[in-house]
Order: sequence, then structure tokens, then C-alpha cells
Amino acid sequence: MKKSYFIFCLAVLMVSAHSQVFAQILEWDFYTNNAKAATFGSTYNDPNVSASVLSRGAGASATTSGYSYGFAVSFTGSAIDYATAVANDSYVEFSTTSTTHLISLSGIDVKLRVQAAGGQPANKYRWAYKKTGEPGFTPIGPAVTTITIGDDAGIVQPTLNLAGITALQNIATNTEVTFRLYAWGGNGASSLSTTAIGKSNSSQSSASLMLRGITTLATASLSTNPEIASWQFLDIADPSPATVVATAKDANLSTSVLSRGAGLTAGDFANAYISTMGITSTSLVDAEAANEYYQFEFKSATGYVATIDEILYRYRSFDPTGPSDYQWKYSLDGTTFTNVGSAGLLNKKTDGSDMYLDVSGVAALKNIATAATVTFRLYVWNNSSEVAATGFGRFAHATSSFNSIYFKGKVVEESTLPVKLTSFTGKKELNGINLMWQTASENNNSHFEVYKSSTGKPNVLVGKVNGLGNSTSLNNYSLMDYSPASGTNYYQLIQVDKDGERQEFDVISVNNTIDEVAGMKVYSTETSVQVNIKGATAGAGLLQIIDINGRVVYKGAVNLTGTNTDSVEVLFSNSKGVYIATLTTSSNQVLTTKFVW
Repeated sequence: MKKSYFIFCLAVLMVSAHSQVFAQILEWDFYTNNAKAATFGSTYNDPNVSASVLSRGAGASATTSGYSYGFAVSFTGSAIDYATAVANDSYVEFSTTSTTHLISLSGIDVKLRVQAAGGQPANKYRWAYKKTGEPGFTPIGPAVTTITIGDDAGIVQPTLNLAGITALQNIATNTEVTFRLYAWGGNGASSLSTTAIGKSNSSQSSASLMLRGITTLATASLSTNPEIASWQFLDIADPSPATVVATAKDANLSTSVLSRGAGLTAGDFANAYISTMGITSTSLVDAEAANEYYQFEFKSATGYVATIDEILYRYRSFDPTGPSDYQWKYSLDGTTFTNVGSAGLLNKKTDGSDMYLDVSGVAALKNIATAATVTFRLYVWNNSSEVAATGFGRFAHATSSFNSIYFKGKVVEESTLPVKLTSFTGKKELNGINLMWQTASENNNSHFEVYKSSTGKPNVLVGKVNGLGNSTSLNNYSLMDYSPASGTNYYQLIQVDKDGERQEFDVISVNNTIDEVAGMKVYSTETSVQVNIKGATAGAGLLQIIDINGRVVYKGAVNLTGTNTDSVEVLFSNSKGVYIATLTTSSNQVLTTKFVW
């Protein structure tokens, strides 16, 4: 029987304890726009980016009649395709930038509405972007997207995926990125024949335009895979039901259910999945004891296995007395739960804040067995009221809505996976870090690549190692990193098959801290170095001096007394720089220290 693999693929990000990682950069909610605004400022921005303004080009004028709770535009009739839309400045635009953080963008979500009254409105569009210093705009997404005429509140458009555009990942500080939506296909005969972004509601909580992504201090890598399961709460009424199956899911998922723990009670908040808390929790221990959590259960169909890397979700805890802290956990047996990610603080926002969770570095969530049900729990605590509503937030549109929760990934059959990896480890050695891995089988395997980083997602190539092509036996590989950073180094192994397809494996960490070790000190003079040794095992020993490139520049035998007065003087005429002295005793005791000569 042919077996298959089910893989959730999501992005890598390392976060510090008790921190927030938002999944949204900018948002426009037009609940205050009741007339013909020339421009409209963003109603939300990630704390690490500047607020933005939505505006029109010269070929896109404001309508004379206005458009309540939306941003209406009369695009010029001279624009008949993308090229003429560009030539006639037939666009709306906004920009984003950060002075402190890198920006990685995942997508644009927008609701668009066309109304034909006395003429044909512009009903075709394409997005484009330009970064600081670039000569012009680069078109992105489908060449033509047609807006359906009908719903007065607008229609949610397909998400524009930005994660696969390299230029829009890890955007440098003080680099402005401008997005334009070029539109065409209208005759401009009537101001009532309009194209609009929106519509929102008369009260806050119905965003119509969102730029999605994350801000980080270290480089990140967002998933380019499609959604594997998602939840939209448009049809959720008061009170919230006990369980909600995914609004959309991959056909090879047999289970994808959202539910609440026994300590939460269904709450009243339409178009959201909301609860109240049964006790006043002050810690994670309280929340666990009281079963105050939200739960996701996934199980793949027979013959499939799961790898999970990322979750994006909108969470609401608007009431000041509601919970302020959260922690995600996972389990493969439904009993033993392990923290995933770090504890975070909930943002107080009416409709909820879009959050991001990376789990790609969790080895236990790779290639999970078919029979296992993967359970995620989101615990919340630190509430001062038992009636404050909290839960997964909403987009409170009347007839169409965005998703509030995403799991991204792909389904891959086992026969198409080129490599089964049994281990990937790293070991600190005298001349660097030795990276070792083992495969149980290989199919169409071209080569391996190893990447490293000292701060986040590994993105610097260490080297490549050729694969064996096809094999059904155990094979061992290794690669030496001769220039690791001092401290913790992160490494990721990537396999590349002969068709160019890439398979990413766990991120591992290896400590390369070079500290002065008690028992040995080195003092340098103009012509020599003196090594003072305390408490080493008596007997023969081997003293080595190594440069920062891993080259042994001195090796000599020493006779140790085992007292605190052993001293060795070595004539030294090497170039100035940093060196490492290593002493190995007869009992295999190793003393190491770094010195400058």
C-alpha cells in the first residue's frame, strides 16, 4: 500500500519569554468614514511600524456622493488594462515602514465592492509594490482579477500571497514599501458607478483592508504554503457553540475541531468564538487546574502524517477585567501537554488582535504518526472578572468575512518525500562545530544544505553535502562549521531533490561558549605565553594552542604535579590575535581558555 505524509508548513521565529508577536502590520476599518474622505488613516498598526494613510492617484477621484463606511473611488475611464491604469495613475495606495524592526509580509486581504448605476465601474485590478530607491512599481499576483458586481457590502477577495516574494521578507529598517491597487475597466460616466474598499460597519470591528505579516529584530522566514485549515465565524450567533469544525480544510484531514475546556462558559459576542471564565485565575497553574483553555484537535487520514510549524489567529480580550496572559501547549496523546512558544500578553482590541505562533523548531511536531491526534491548547489567565468575554475575535461583516484562525501547510505523499531523516545533531569540537545527520532512506536525493544563525532563523549557508540519490539503508553524513559564533548557534538541515524540491528539517542549537575555565590562565609576553594550571590531574598531559581558524599552532607534552603551582612557558612568535589553549590530562580532563596575544 502506498503511504502518504500530511505536512503543516509554517514559519520560523524565535521569541523571548512573555512577548507578543503580531500577525498584522496595518488595518483599515472604515466605521468612522461617513462621507467623501480624500484620504483615510490606518485604524491599526503593529506597534513596531508607522501608521499609514490610504490615498488615491490622480486617475482615481473621490466620489461626489460619498460612500458610508467605505473608501469609494471613481477610476478614470481611460484605463482599459493594467498598462493604461499605470499610465493614468488609476490607483489607491498605502505604505509601510519601521525604524526599529525588520518587516516580513505574508499577504493582503481586502473587501472590494463595485456598484453600477448609470455606467460601468472599474471592475478589474492588479496589485503592485515599490521599495525605497526602486525606479518603479513591480506588479504582483494574478495579471487580472475581476470584481463581482452584487453585494453592496463588498466581496472578500482572494488573499494576495506575499510570503513567496523575497524582496518583501526581512525588509530593512527605514525602508518604505508602497503598495498600489491599480484598477481599470470602467467608463467613468457616472459618479454613482463606483469601486470601493469596504464596506465596514457603523461600529468598530469590521476591517476591510489588512496588510498581514510580522515584525522581528532577527531575520524570519514565513511559510509560502496555502492554508490547511481555517475558521471563519461569520455565522456564529450568541452564545457560541460548544464546538466549531474548520470552515475550510484540506481533504486529507479527518479531524479539525475547535472547542473549549470545562472551565470556560459559552459567551455572547456575535461573529466570534467567545467564553467567560469560571474562576479568577492569576497564573498558568490556575488556568490548568480550572481547565480554562481553547482546544484544537487535528488528525490526518489513514496513511498520512503531520508536521506542524505555524498558527495565525485573531484573539480578543477587550474588557479590562479579562485575561491578560496566555500560553500555548501541545500534546500527542491528549494527556501530557508541553509548552510551545513562550507566554505572552494579550492586546486589548475591540475585535481582537492578530497573533502569530511559530512551532517549527519543535521536533515532536515533525512527522507525527497517523494514529496520533495532535491537540493544541491555548490557556488564558490573569483575569479580575468572571464575566468578561474572551476568545477568538471577529470580523463583524454582515454578509462576508475574513478568517480568524489559520493553519498553513500541504499534504505530501510518503512516496514523494525524498529523505527519511533519523537524526540531526551538532557537537562542539576544538576546531569548530561538527554537524552530523543520518538518513534511513533516500529517493531522488540530490544534496543537503546546512544553514546557520546566531540570532534566529538559520539563513547563512554553512555548506553543501552530496546525497546518495537512492538508498534504503542507513547513511551517515557530517559537515564542519569552522567559524561558529561565540555562544548559541542555530542550524537547520535542508534536503534538495533532483527536481529542485526542498525539504526542511528541525532547527537545532549548539552551544559554542568559550569562557575561561577555572584551573588554567594564560599570560602573554612579547616572545612567549605562560600557562598557569591549578588542580589538573597529576601525570602526563597534552597542551595545544589553536588559532581562531582551528589551526593547531603549538602542541607539546607537559608533566603535571596536580598542585596549584604547575606552570608552562611556550615560546611564541605567531601573529597577533585570539587563541585558544587546551590542556588534556591523563584522566581525559580537559581545560580550555581563550587568550589574546
